Amino acid sequence: MKESWERSHPFVQLSMKEVTEIFEPILKRYGTTADLWYTPIEHGLSNSNYKVIINGSNNYHLKIYRPWKEYGQLEIKETEFLRFFAGQIPVPIVEEVGNYPAKQPEIAYSIQSWIPGKPLSNFEKTSAELGFAIGKNLSKIHQYCYAKSGILYTPTDTVSVMKFQPKDVISHIKQLLSVGKSGLHLGKELSEQVWELAKSNHESFKNLEFDPVLLHGDFNPENLLVVQYPDVQLTGIIDWEFSFAGPKFFDIGNFFRFGFQFMTDEFTEKFRRGYEAHGKLEENYLEISKYYDLLTLLSILDRDKVDQNRLEDVRGRILSQITQNKFLSGHEEP
Repeated sequence: MKESWERSHPFVQLSMKEVTEIFEPILKRYGTTADLWYTPIEHGLSNSNYKVIINGSNNYHLKIYRPWKEYGQLEIKETEFLRFFAGQIPVPIVEEVGNYPAKQPEIAYSIQSWIPGKPLSNFEKTSAELGFAIGKNLSKIHQYCYAKSGILYTPTDTVSVMKFQPKDVISHIKQLLSVGKSGLHLGKELSEQVWELAKSNHESFKNLEFDPVLLHGDFNPENLLVVQYPDVQLTGIIDWEFSFAGPKFFDIGNFFRFGFQFMTDEFTEKFRRGYEAHGKLEENYLEISKYYDLLTLLSILDRDKVDQNRLEDVRGRILSQITQNKFLSGHEEP
């Protein structure tokens, strides 16, 4: 599970003085007697998160962003998307965004409204009705279309154009296995099996084409906040730094990769119905999503060093796809 992966960036430790200085614009709203308390949140693998409480009952989320030049200023990018989707889907409100130069190296941060609930990844099971809510909100995200796939810095721009139609996926996979670092981490035997799987998927989907849509980019159960009582409710969709434009199957594959425990027939049917409230899903949408997710899994390994837990988890998920494909094609007994 993703929860076992090691952090890719160290957690940024903040003192009471530093948190108080960052929160100065917020504290002014409460007068000179405002009382502040804060605690780290165990969420994510790269950013640093804190829950901040003022006067015992006013809750905020302080998010410290890791630097990533390829995706621009993450605090600005996420703010753009959160403000764009405010009122459309459940997202936090951005109260403040900025830099704190007193901390060295300088940190970028945002102060967001606190959303009640826990990550869906914390639950072993949930109501199938939640599948409808997740599908419906994901289709609201995907209703925004683009002429080309690529990185998004704002919801209205597309940069660094990429080719992500089904016919293009196999060339990305070949690059990762033969030139990138992914093949080295998988080893020769597993890389060859992945290539056979990719070729099989390519033959099935190469003639399909899909409009690039706005993608969350990290749509997995850890970034979906849920309350279970008294009624099951999706309360927040968080962490928008990696939004980009591309086929909808990237987000769907990401969700079901980590939310496999929810993949009952009833849950996936509710998800489909919810999604089709605002969009369209192909009958074989899960199969196509797995093909795109294979590309995502390989991309995760395209780095010089991969922590052992992450490597074992990704290898396991790739092997699961290979085994399932052999069974469905009649090459392996159940």
